[in-house]
Order: sequence, then structure tokens, then C-alpha cells
Amino acid sequence: VLLLGDLEPVPRELVSAVEPGLETAWDELAEIGVLTVTEGGARLAPVIGACLSRRSTPPEDGPAWWSAAAERYLELGHPGPALRAARDARDVVACQRIITDHGDRVIASGWARELLTTVDTLPAPYVDLRARILQGHAARLTGQPALAEQVLESVVADCEAWGQVAPPDLAWRLAS
Repeated sequence: VLLLGDLEPVPRELVSAVEPGLETAWDELAEIGVLTVTEGGARLAPVIGACLSRRSTPPEDGPAWWSAAAERYLELGHPGPALRAARDARDVVACQRIITDHGDRVIASGWARELLTTVDTLPAPYVDLRARILQGHAARLTGQPALAEQVLESVVADCEAWGQVAPPDLAWRLAS
């Protein structure tokens, strides 16, 4: 349950792929109502998720589990949950790759706040222009227009200072 608490959604095939043999546990948790089963998989019951969110340390095997889950989420076409799992695993390389390769899909699928949080937690060397542009876009969509403007204008200033041509999507994101 501790490992599943940070994943959303939790499709049965994800559990099976990440750790074969745990399908039985998934079935039992769904049967007793700890997992609420939906079309997209399952979610931890809200009261249990709230209790788990108060824990101070992650499970010992959490990072490896979440890393594997991030890869499986990408295979299943769920970049938002993949980003959350990679962040929980503290895998900065995977976070950067997901943001760079799937950032627009992360935002479009309702995970803008997760992208914003992840970019804020990445070490500076892992936050490139693309991540900053997506950070600004995510800030706008999460109701933070001043932050969005600040981030996107700093990208414009950096492009000018470095003599680079600004990426084509920067103008429309800034105009938004």
C-alpha cells in the first residue's frame, strides 16, 4: 500500500509489470475497498491516501519501484503519472527526459501542476529552455499568470543574451 500510495492511477497491469506476483495483492486491495477500481486502473481510497501522505519517509524500496512505474506509465501512454513517479523516485534524468519529450502531453492531460512542481525541484543543470517554457505554460494553466510571465520573459532574455533564436512556441505561450 505504501508503494501504491504515490501512484495514480494504478492499473493492474502496471503492478504486474513492475513486480510480477503482486496482482493477487492488487486484487485483494480492490476487493476490500482500499483501491477504488475505475476504467483507467485504480486509485487508493482517499482516506488511506490522506493517511499515507503524512508519512515522513518513503518505503525503502520506493525509488526503484517508482522508477519502474515511471517507465511503465510511459509505455502505457500516461506521461503525467510517469512524471510524478519519476519525481518520487528522485530520478532527475527521467524527469528531464519526460518533460522534454512529453511535457506538452503532461500539461494537456491535466498534470500541469505536477510539471510545475517537478521543474521547481530539479537541480539547475537539468532545467533547460524547453523545461522553462513548459514551466511558464504550466504556471499560466494553474492560475499563476505573474509567474508564467516572469519565467517566459526570462527565457526570451536568455535567448537574446545567448544569441539564440527563441523556440517557435515561446511567442504564443507568452502571448497567452
